[in-house]
Amino acid sequence: MANTRKATGAKPAPTAADVLALVQGAQLPRRTVPLCLRGDLVSEVDELEEQLSREKPADRLTGNAEGRRIATRIEELRTEMEASTVNFRLQALPRRGFQKFAAEHAPREGNAEDNALGINTETYFVDLVRACLVEPELDDEQYETFIDRLAIASWRKLTEAATDLNLEAPTIPFSQAASLYLRRSPEK
Repeated sequence: MANTRKATGAKPAPTAADVLALVQGAQLPRRTVPLCLRGDLVSEVDELEEQLSREKPADRLTGNAEGRRIATRIEELRTEMEASTVNFRLQALPRRGFQKFAAEHAPREGNAEDNALGINTETYFVDLVRACLVEPELDDEQYETFIDRLAIASWRKLTEAATDLNLEAPTIPFSQAASLYLRRSPEK
């Protein structure tokens, strides 16, 4: 069997020392969740997009001043939205820390939703995001104000990221963009 592995070019099994070195250098997974905190601008962009779709395309000779005005305003709003976007960096809890965390948020007795999910739905997600949040650093009051002002869709992005970090095993991502770039690149 060992000869077959060498003949096929298979990677040799790691030694105990190799595994120990990898374990000692292990890092908990992290994820960045960008959130635009100016959701009010989204509706204005949507309205302008609708107006722009009704405009005739610009002609090289005559142009379309109204279409250009709308397109310019959309880009201004996008710039405002980008300036109002904050990257929230989350990190998984260590295995034992997460197990303790989950035990502290056990389902409430008699609560069907809690029992279905196996957690206290009232406290679990608020505390999980708080426990996983690395950046920006927020004190308790700032955190409460922050989560109270978030739209449910933005909150869902944070809770899904925190849940995934703790419950899904990290995988080696495939980058189609990098693969295409390297295939097309003249340098080999």
